[in-house]
Amino acid sequence: MNFGNIFSKKSFFSHLLIAFIVTALVLAAAPVSPAFAAVSQPSAWTSQYANAAYPAGAVNSNFTVTAGANRLLVVAIASTRTTVGSQTISVTYGGQPLTLAAGDGASTTTWNHSYLYYLKESGIQAASSTSLDVIISGGASYYNWVYTAVFTNVDQTTPFTSARNYNSGTANTTVGPFSPTLTIATNDQAIEIVNLASSTTGTSARRIRTWATGWTTAGVDQNIVTSGPTARLYIRNRNILTAANDGSQHTANNTATWDSMTAMSIKSAVTNVGDGSNPTDKSVAAGSAGINQCPPGGDAT
Repeated sequence: MNFGNIFSKKSFFSHLLIAFIVTALVLAAAPVSPAFAAVSQPSAWTSQYANAAYPAGAVNSNFTVTAGANRLLVVAIASTRTTVGSQTISVTYGGQPLTLAAGDGASTTTWNHSYLYYLKESGIQAASSTSLDVIISGGASYYNWVYTAVFTNVDQTTPFTSARNYNSGTANTTVGPFSPTLTIATNDQAIEIVNLASSTTGTSARRIRTWATGWTTAGVDQNIVTSGPTARLYIRNRNILTAANDGSQHTANNTATWDSMTAMSIKSAVTNVGDGSNPTDKSVAAGSAGINQCPPGGDAT
């Protein structure tokens, strides 16, 4: 019997086993880096209410939230009074209250107002029905619009990087800017609602003549020109996904314009990125489809 060969084979397999264990430990301890995939919008902006009377309950009793992961339901509201003054608003979905990201209900200097409300994934799942309810009060109503959109791959801890409102009772062609500016991170989806009105009663609705950089892609555009303050609604998504500090200053077509503008920058969810070889964690390999790796201390590339 060749004992030398036996011991040699045992030694080989021992070394092989040790190398395998060491490799597995190294891979398991490999650093996991945060990564960001851009926010998606599986459902377009959809009208839920458009009426001269204030909404006073269900605007859609059978509203279905589009399926997806890490969702954010956004409700955009433009409301105009017949006289200057403030408003009070509540928004719920299936009994779950939506949170105001930004708006100008407390403003008493204009008759036009705008708001952005949101509900995170946990609230969507906790809804006890499919009823979307909006209640607005304050003075006499001139006209109201309620629109919805659903976004996916949204950070559920901090769903937006920033939110801003601009409301001016000064009649001019300047719409905005936000001060401070709207902070937009890489892969965020910034959205904006604009509600324009004439500073004097009439039948000529105001409009945006020139849009600021990043807001030039057409979206929702509605107007009411019955005698009164008139009203024009815009909802747009920012078409540039790079980081920015956006003042969002637009230009109206008439000097006798009052403007209300609200925006939020929806924040993308973070996914842990490793080398993809560790089956015990939830990471994915760097460079996987739809994932942009974020280097330490830097923005996603």
